[in-house]
Amino acid sequence: MLAAVAAASAWALAWSAHWSWSLAVRHALPADLSVLTHLRGPLGAVRAVAALVGAVLTVWLVARLASRGWAVVACLVSAFVALCALSGPPWYGPRATFEVMRADLVEAAAQRVDQVDADSYLGTRLPAHLAALSESGTTLTRDGTVFFPQWFGIPDDAGGYFYTASGEPPTGWDMFGEPCTEPLPLEPHWWACGMNPLPAASW
Repeated sequence: MLAAVAAASAWALAWSAHWSWSLAVRHALPADLSVLTHLRGPLGAVRAVAALVGAVLTVWLVARLASRGWAVVACLVSAFVALCALSGPPWYGPRATFEVMRADLVEAAAQRVDQVDADSYLGTRLPAHLAALSESGTTLTRDGTVFFPQWFGIPDDAGGYFYTASGEPPTGWDMFGEPCTEPLPLEPHWWACGMNPLPAASW
């Protein structure tokens, strides 16, 4: 019984990115669990370990309760389920995603808007508890505008969220080689630029 509970708990944690986002975009996720929506940083490694533990325990339980053939099936199914869990949740679009991240984005913008960037290509590193807001764990700040990159291209280009103290759109802002064009207004002072405007199967 203890092993079954442990396996279920491990799978719940492994799939936490999926179910937490599904609840969050419906405003049904308790605030205390909002950290589970973080897709970057150490939580990704924790989910990977949880998926491995869940798979091992599932195979062990099936091997004890059924034949060897069923254990092989359990191994294959567990591997598939683990890969699906770690693939990340769907992309809900920039508006819904902003709403989920809003409280942390507002906190980070308030800290950064009046500061000067460190001498770094990627900008200034965010505090550890806010690092998941940016693909690089950093923000770029210039003239009262804070940029939170959500993706990077290879070798350059990016897209993400902007806070502008003036409330003006960040049109023309250099997003690591890609100028911001047609920024999407989210709410006063907040914009999305260079991001897929429609929901998609993955980030």
